[in-house]
Amino acid sequence: MLEAVLAAFFRAGMGFRNLGGLAGFGLFLALACFSFQKGEEDRRLEELHHEVEHHLISLRGNIERILNRELMLFHGMRVFVQNNPSLSEETFVPFADGLLKESEHLINLAVAPDMVVRFVHPLEGNEKVIGLNYRKKPDQLISVQLSRDLDRVIVSGPISLVQGGKGLILRAPVWLREGGERLY
Repeated sequence: MLEAVLAAFFRAGMGFRNLGGLAGFGLFLALACFSFQKGEEDRRLEELHHEVEHHLISLRGNIERILNRELMLFHGMRVFVQNNPSLSEETFVPFADGLLKESEHLINLAVAPDMVVRFVHPLEGNEKVIGLNYRKKPDQLISVQLSRDLDRVIVSGPISLVQGGKGLILRAPVWLREGGERLY
């Protein structure tokens, strides 16, 4: 192909004297093609950037929706315990069971008055959690104290669970009023 172009160039009488012009024109064409290709690549990268951004925004929304739903259920447990200061197994289990049935991600619920786990639901598979004293578990005590001191829900983990495996733990302090005194 190049030979045909050069032959036509020489037949037209342009010869070597216009070869510089031809080289310049060829360089111009090459730069124009490169510029066009670069523009197309930039446009495609911009499209990909917008697609990824759209997916991330959607993913963020889904994560926020799930977390908010689970936190509301968790908050329901917190309020239930506050309103039932003499909590018993008979009142805890049905309420916790109802919350877990509504949840997509909560696996179990536990209550630890005075930093010692007294109730857990479901009990099956979580028997080792009963009697867990957070004061004797330094790896978990920090987040328990942080939750209490900040009076906020804290997410811990992933941590090694007493009952085996790894998991995330939501912790929230429950404050009770007894004789005008606020107790943890």
